Amino acid sequence: MRFTFRQIEYFAAVVNSGSVAAAASHLRVSPSSISAAITNLEEEFRVLFFVRHHARGLSLTKEGKRFMLEARTILKQVNNLNIVASGLSEEVIGPIDVGCLTNIAPIIMPELCTDFLKIYPNTQLQFSFKYASHTKLINSLRYGEIGLALTYDLEMPDDISFTPLVEFPPYVLVSEENRLATKKKIKLSELEKEPFIQLDRSPAREYDLSLFLQQGIRPYIAYKSSQSMLVRTMVANDFGFSIINIRPKVECALDGSKLATIPLEGNYNHLTLGIAMVKHPFLSTSVKVFKDFCCDNIRKNSVPGALV
Repeated sequence: MRFTFRQIEYFAAVVNSGSVAAAASHLRVSPSSISAAITNLEEEFRVLFFVRHHARGLSLTKEGKRFMLEARTILKQVNNLNIVASGLSEEVIGPIDVGCLTNIAPIIMPELCTDFLKIYPNTQLQFSFKYASHTKLINSLRYGEIGLALTYDLEMPDDISFTPLVEFPPYVLVSEENRLATKKKIKLSELEKEPFIQLDRSPAREYDLSLFLQQGIRPYIAYKSSQSMLVRTMVANDFGFSIINIRPKVECALDGSKLATIPLEGNYNHLTLGIAMVKHPFLSTSVKVFKDFCCDNIRKNSVPGALV
């Protein structure tokens, strides 16, 4: 068969970006080169890989999805050759593909990566971040889209290893103007009739509800949102309370409204943040070094970007 690795690379770029134009911009080539590569592949295999939508990009056909699974294998094998080559010289070079839960990534990742690059200033590291739910991060690890993920230890499948780093207890989040803001501690029973603003995203959703269930309390869920920043802003404007585990260093919402965090009184399970990886993976030197760096810099009394 007459096709090239570059055609496979262009095909995967279109799948990942959703359009020829976006793929061309990412790879810094002309859109016509991308289109020609896709057309050549389809003609070579006599299969339609994409459905073309006028002004709305492309979508994969059933055959295209199957082809993409094999293409990922080829791309990963080529990347492994690069990893082997770099590993022989023990250089810390990119890319490092890191996953992190959406609600904690803005807090931890910027400072963590800045500190990492200070130690390796002469490297050309390219961090490819994937912010997602716990389930999506696990799937990304399995498909080899990321090398490691910073996530919580909830529902960890057997094929994924987990290295615990730090535990976060639950806190009640309220507006600085709320009548409860001055309390040193608070019982969950005191919040039974208070409006609860739920972070409607796994694993936070399941964890929060488990706290109420543990006390036999049914929360009054007044609002739901999958966006943690929106939840914080609504709480800061005194629409209700929420529950958090990780506390940013700046306790205010995006609109500048002040927040207060109150320790939850009682014996509740903590959320353990750690590093999830596929068991027995072949790791590049870069990923190994970054994992060790996380283990050294995310611990009980020191979490980048967070109050502990």
